[in-house]
Amino acid sequence: MSAGLETALWRFTYEAVVRTGRGPSLREAAEALGASESEVRAAYQRLGEGHAILLDASGEGLWRIAPFSAVPTDFAVEAGGRCYFANCAWDALGICAALHADGMVRASCGCCRQPMDLAVRGGILQTAEGLLHIAVPAKDWYQDVVFT
Repeated sequence: MSAGLETALWRFTYEAVVRTGRGPSLREAAEALGASESEVRAAYQRLGEGHAILLDASGEGLWRIAPFSAVPTDFAVEAGGRCYFANCAWDALGICAALHADGMVRASCGCCRQPMDLAVRGGILQTAEGLLHIAVPAKDWYQDVVFT
């Protein structure tokens, strides 16, 4: 049953975040899927092995539903008529791509906090100044995903 629950949970979670702009609570997911909260938590932990859906440090809520963040961050994305959050600039652009929608990323420079707005139109990042600095090699991102 766990593989069936994981598939249903994965689908439910993504549909919820796209529809509402936030990740579902363990209780909401459990009620929607007819499972216990402990079954849902365990299924999220198994899904976390693939890094797309990650629980927060307490294990009681979602932190990441890639490319979406389940918690507010400094990377706000307006796309498809809704506001979402991402954990980094890369994921923020990924939200527009995942939704196949034009969007506006509202972020700021990591060193000086200057506003850095990025527009995506027709799947193309519009003219923008600045650099996207990824300090950790991609192969090491999940060794400490919060730092990355």
